[in-house]
Amino acid sequence: NFTGLSLAPVSAASQCAVFSHFCKQIIHFSNPSGPPAIMAIFNKIQIVLGFLSLLHAAYSAAQHRAYLRITEQEFTQLPIDIIFQAIASLIYIIYNILQVVGDFKEIRAAVDLQAKSWETLANIPSFYTFNHRGKALSPVYEQPDPEQYDRAYTTESYLD
Repeated sequence: NFTGLSLAPVSAASQCAVFSHFCKQIIHFSNPSGPPAIMAIFNKIQIVLGFLSLLHAAYSAAQHRAYLRITEQEFTQLPIDIIFQAIASLIYIIYNILQVVGDFKEIRAAVDLQAKSWETLANIPSFYTFNHRGKALSPVYEQPDPEQYDRAYTTESYLD
């Protein structure tokens, strides 16, 4: 009884999803924990399949625009199957990238800040400035003599 089967063409994104689900079931059945190296390689392959599906959606969109130009029709929107394939491919890629990357680690700035006092929090050495006009207020400051500067770039030296 084949009444539940559809012979309509299936998009590349759904084919990739069915294939990846089938392969995950095989790997999970053979070893429930799954070797990390095999799962990482498998997820990287799935990322490539997702990008291929996304590329196919982009190519289909370009073909649709070319078809509209040839038939001199106005562009209103992309067909829903192309939009669905692009969104499904993006979700598929994001999911598999998250599987490859692994668990997120908590950003804990409080641990680093616990060891510092309030006085040292505002102490940022990269903002230190030593060459400023406040040095003229120092009792040991000597104003530089302009005659000792190199006059190689003055207009008088060019005329000689």
